[in-house]
Amino acid sequence: MSATSTRSTLSRQWELLKSLPSRPPGMTAQMLVERLAEAGFKVSKRTIERDLVELAQLFPLQCNDKGTPYGWYWTPGATAELPGMTVSEALTLRMVEDSLRPLLPSFMLKSLEPRFAQSHQKLQALGPQVPAARWIDKIASVPPELTQQAPELDEALLEQIQQALLDDRQLRCSYFAAHSNKHHELVLNPLALIQRGNITYLAAITEPYEDIRLYAAHRFQQAEALETPSPRPEDFRLDDYIAGGALQFTSPGAGPITLQA
Repeated sequence: MSATSTRSTLSRQWELLKSLPSRPPGMTAQMLVERLAEAGFKVSKRTIERDLVELAQLFPLQCNDKGTPYGWYWTPGATAELPGMTVSEALTLRMVEDSLRPLLPSFMLKSLEPRFAQSHQKLQALGPQVPAARWIDKIASVPPELTQQAPELDEALLEQIQQALLDDRQLRCSYFAAHSNKHHELVLNPLALIQRGNITYLAAITEPYEDIRLYAAHRFQQAEALETPSPRPEDFRLDDYIAGGALQFTSPGAGPITLQA
């Protein structure tokens, strides 16, 4: 058996184990064929039956033979929680990986890095045998407007911004304002990180003012999370803030414009 075929068999059997219920009457071989087909493994009922017999010699599986068709399930009390990753999970991680990086604190990203790496490896290994694993090569997301080159983000500065937001602490920073072509020394009260296209924005209130403004993350020159608490408006709701047109071409407090063409 080739290495590619062996990987495909192992992945199929792992998916099969994760699909089995933890109590009787269990799932029939035909039900498992359909479940695996949804996960991208197209195999016959006979193949599943052979897999189940082999796996029952290694794992605490039981067959409910009180009626036909037989149902398979984990032995009560045995763990059905298995490590690993399904093809669907690997595809999902590949699709959201780039958008998650600027929005998650570094310690959260570190815990996800092994999962990101595993998703790459799984799809690459199963690609020749499993059509679903090749789906990532057949899809793309293209914005309707002119594409912009994503700005480079300083990871150390982004980490300070995320830490201040996570801990509800103030942020002392040096920020380059494009409209005035000047650097400003600011103390911010962070409220939210928002991804709009390729740009990451920090919604924050600048001391000593009370209005909420957006700061492009790539324009921070220096940033330091302070120990002082960051006051947060009681009526601030991120969904309401975005729905109010904060990231569109509107003036603060202005309502929607009806255009008839």
